[in-house]
Amino acid sequence: MIESKSGLSARDRMQRIFLFNESGDKWVSRKRIIGGSHTNLLSLDDPKYPWAASIYRKIVSNTYNPAEFNLDRENRDFSALSDLDRKIFMRTLSSLMIVESILFSNYEVILPYFTSPEVVAAYSGLSFQETLHADSYTQIAVHALPQNLREPIYESWRTTEWFKSRNRIINDYFFSYIREPIVENFLLNLITSAVVVGSILPTEFAVIYAFSRHNRLIFTTNLVKYINRDIILQYELLVKTVNTILEENPQLQNDTFNSISSDVIKELIRSETDFIHNVTEGMAPGLTDFALTRFSQALANREAKALNIATLYPGISGSPIPWYDSLIEIKK
Repeated sequence: MIESKSGLSARDRMQRIFLFNESGDKWVSRKRIIGGSHTNLLSLDDPKYPWAASIYRKIVSNTYNPAEFNLDRENRDFSALSDLDRKIFMRTLSSLMIVESILFSNYEVILPYFTSPEVVAAYSGLSFQETLHADSYTQIAVHALPQNLREPIYESWRTTEWFKSRNRIINDYFFSYIREPIVENFLLNLITSAVVVGSILPTEFAVIYAFSRHNRLIFTTNLVKYINRDIILQYELLVKTVNTILEENPQLQNDTFNSISSDVIKELIRSETDFIHNVTEGMAPGLTDFALTRFSQALANREAKALNIATLYPGISGSPIPWYDSLIEIKK
C-alpha cells in the first residue's frame, strides 16, 4: 500500500477513542471520521458530516416495535407449506438471525474507533437497529413455528457444515480487523459490512418475499419490509463512510487496495451464492438459482460502482428479480 507523510497510511494502527479528551481539537473543519483529534463531545449541532447526522435522524424516525406486528396468522400459513418450503423458510430465517447477530457484534467492535460525533451517533443507531431485527426474527419464529422447530432455528448456524462455511467467511473478514486493527483492515471491515447489508441480506429477503407472492407468510413479509428499510440506511451509511475516509486520505485509494476490495466482494458473493442454493435446493417459490445468483451479482456491481471499483460481473445490471423492488415498499 502507498505510504504518506500526511494523513493515515494503510498500515497505521487504529486507536480507540478516549472516554473524554480535554486536549481534543474543537474545530469542526479539522474533524476526521477516523484518526482525528477528538473531544468525544457528542453534539449534532453544525456537524462536519451532515449525511451522518441525517442518517441518524432517519434511524430515530424509522424506529418500530416488532412486538406490535400482527403475526397471528403465520402459524397457519407455515403449517400449510410443503415440507421443502418449510425447510426453505426455516433455513432462511435462521440465516437472517445469525448474519444480523454478526453485524451487531461487528458494529460494537468498530464503533469506538470513529472520531466524529455524528458518525458515532449514526453507527450507534445501527447497533440499535440490529437489536430490533433480532427481536423481529424472534417474533416471527415464535408465531410461525411450533415449539419443537424453534431450537433448530437457533442452532443450525453451528450444526450444518455449509451454513458454518458461509458464516466463517464473513467472520474471517471481520476478525481480520480484530486481529490486526490497521486502517486497511478497518476499511475492508466496512466494505464487508456493506456487502452483507447490500447483497447478502437482500438475497435472503427475496426468498421471504417469494412466499408472500404466493399468498403465504404475508405478515412476516410486512415485518421484513421494515428490516429492509433499515438495511438500506445501513448500506448508505457504510458506503458514504468508506468513500469519505478515502477522500480524506486519498493515499489509501490505489490499484492494490481496489484489487483487494474486489476480491473480498467476489468471495463474499461466491460464498452467499453457494449458501442460498443449499437453502432453496433450487425450489424457492417462483425463484431459480440462476435468478438468485444474478440478483446477488447485480447488487455487488452496484456496490462496486458506489465504491469506485471496476465492475465485478460484466453484463449483469438492473434487477434479475423484477418484482423485488415493488415488494419492499411499506404501505401504511
